[in-house]
Amino acid sequence: MGAKVDIVNDHGKLKGANAKDVPATIVGAVSLIFIGSLYSIGLAALTLVEAHELLNGNLINNINIVIDQTSTSTLEAELLAHGLYATATYALITGVLGAILGYLVLTGREWARIAVSVLFGVALVAALGRLVGTTHLLWIEVIYVVASAAIIWALWSSESTAFFRRHTAATEAAASGDDD
Repeated sequence: MGAKVDIVNDHGKLKGANAKDVPATIVGAVSLIFIGSLYSIGLAALTLVEAHELLNGNLINNINIVIDQTSTSTLEAELLAHGLYATATYALITGVLGAILGYLVLTGREWARIAVSVLFGVALVAALGRLVGTTHLLWIEVIYVVASAAIIWALWSSESTAFFRRHTAATEAAASGDDD
């Protein structure tokens, strides 16, 4: 069985490749992925701060006023804070995962292109669903729809497909050379 072949050098660049080898469609898609990753990580940080404030009493006084005026229980307020922690964890994981997959797309990994396409396909469907039922923050859902569609289109354009084929062929050729 052949040894694992890595087409990325020690500096994170494609071996034998330069920036001209990566098509603009891939660069654009990965730029959008990185922006989305930074947004998710930032959202996670802000959500963690909000949950911390909620549980440590700074916001709990306001919630207690609402609790007194409604039939909401203290338990529901605590569940809200724990829901914020779960949301922050999800946003952090998706942000980091998006950044890693974006990098792997830049290195020509076909499986990363497929994984990103599936993830953003799901995000696109979810955003379309929220777009139908949302009356506030509509512009955020529109951005999600447009960005997700743009990423998927860019990853599967003919220019991008040729890029992935080249790198898959180079990896297979290098692997078959190690079998001898």
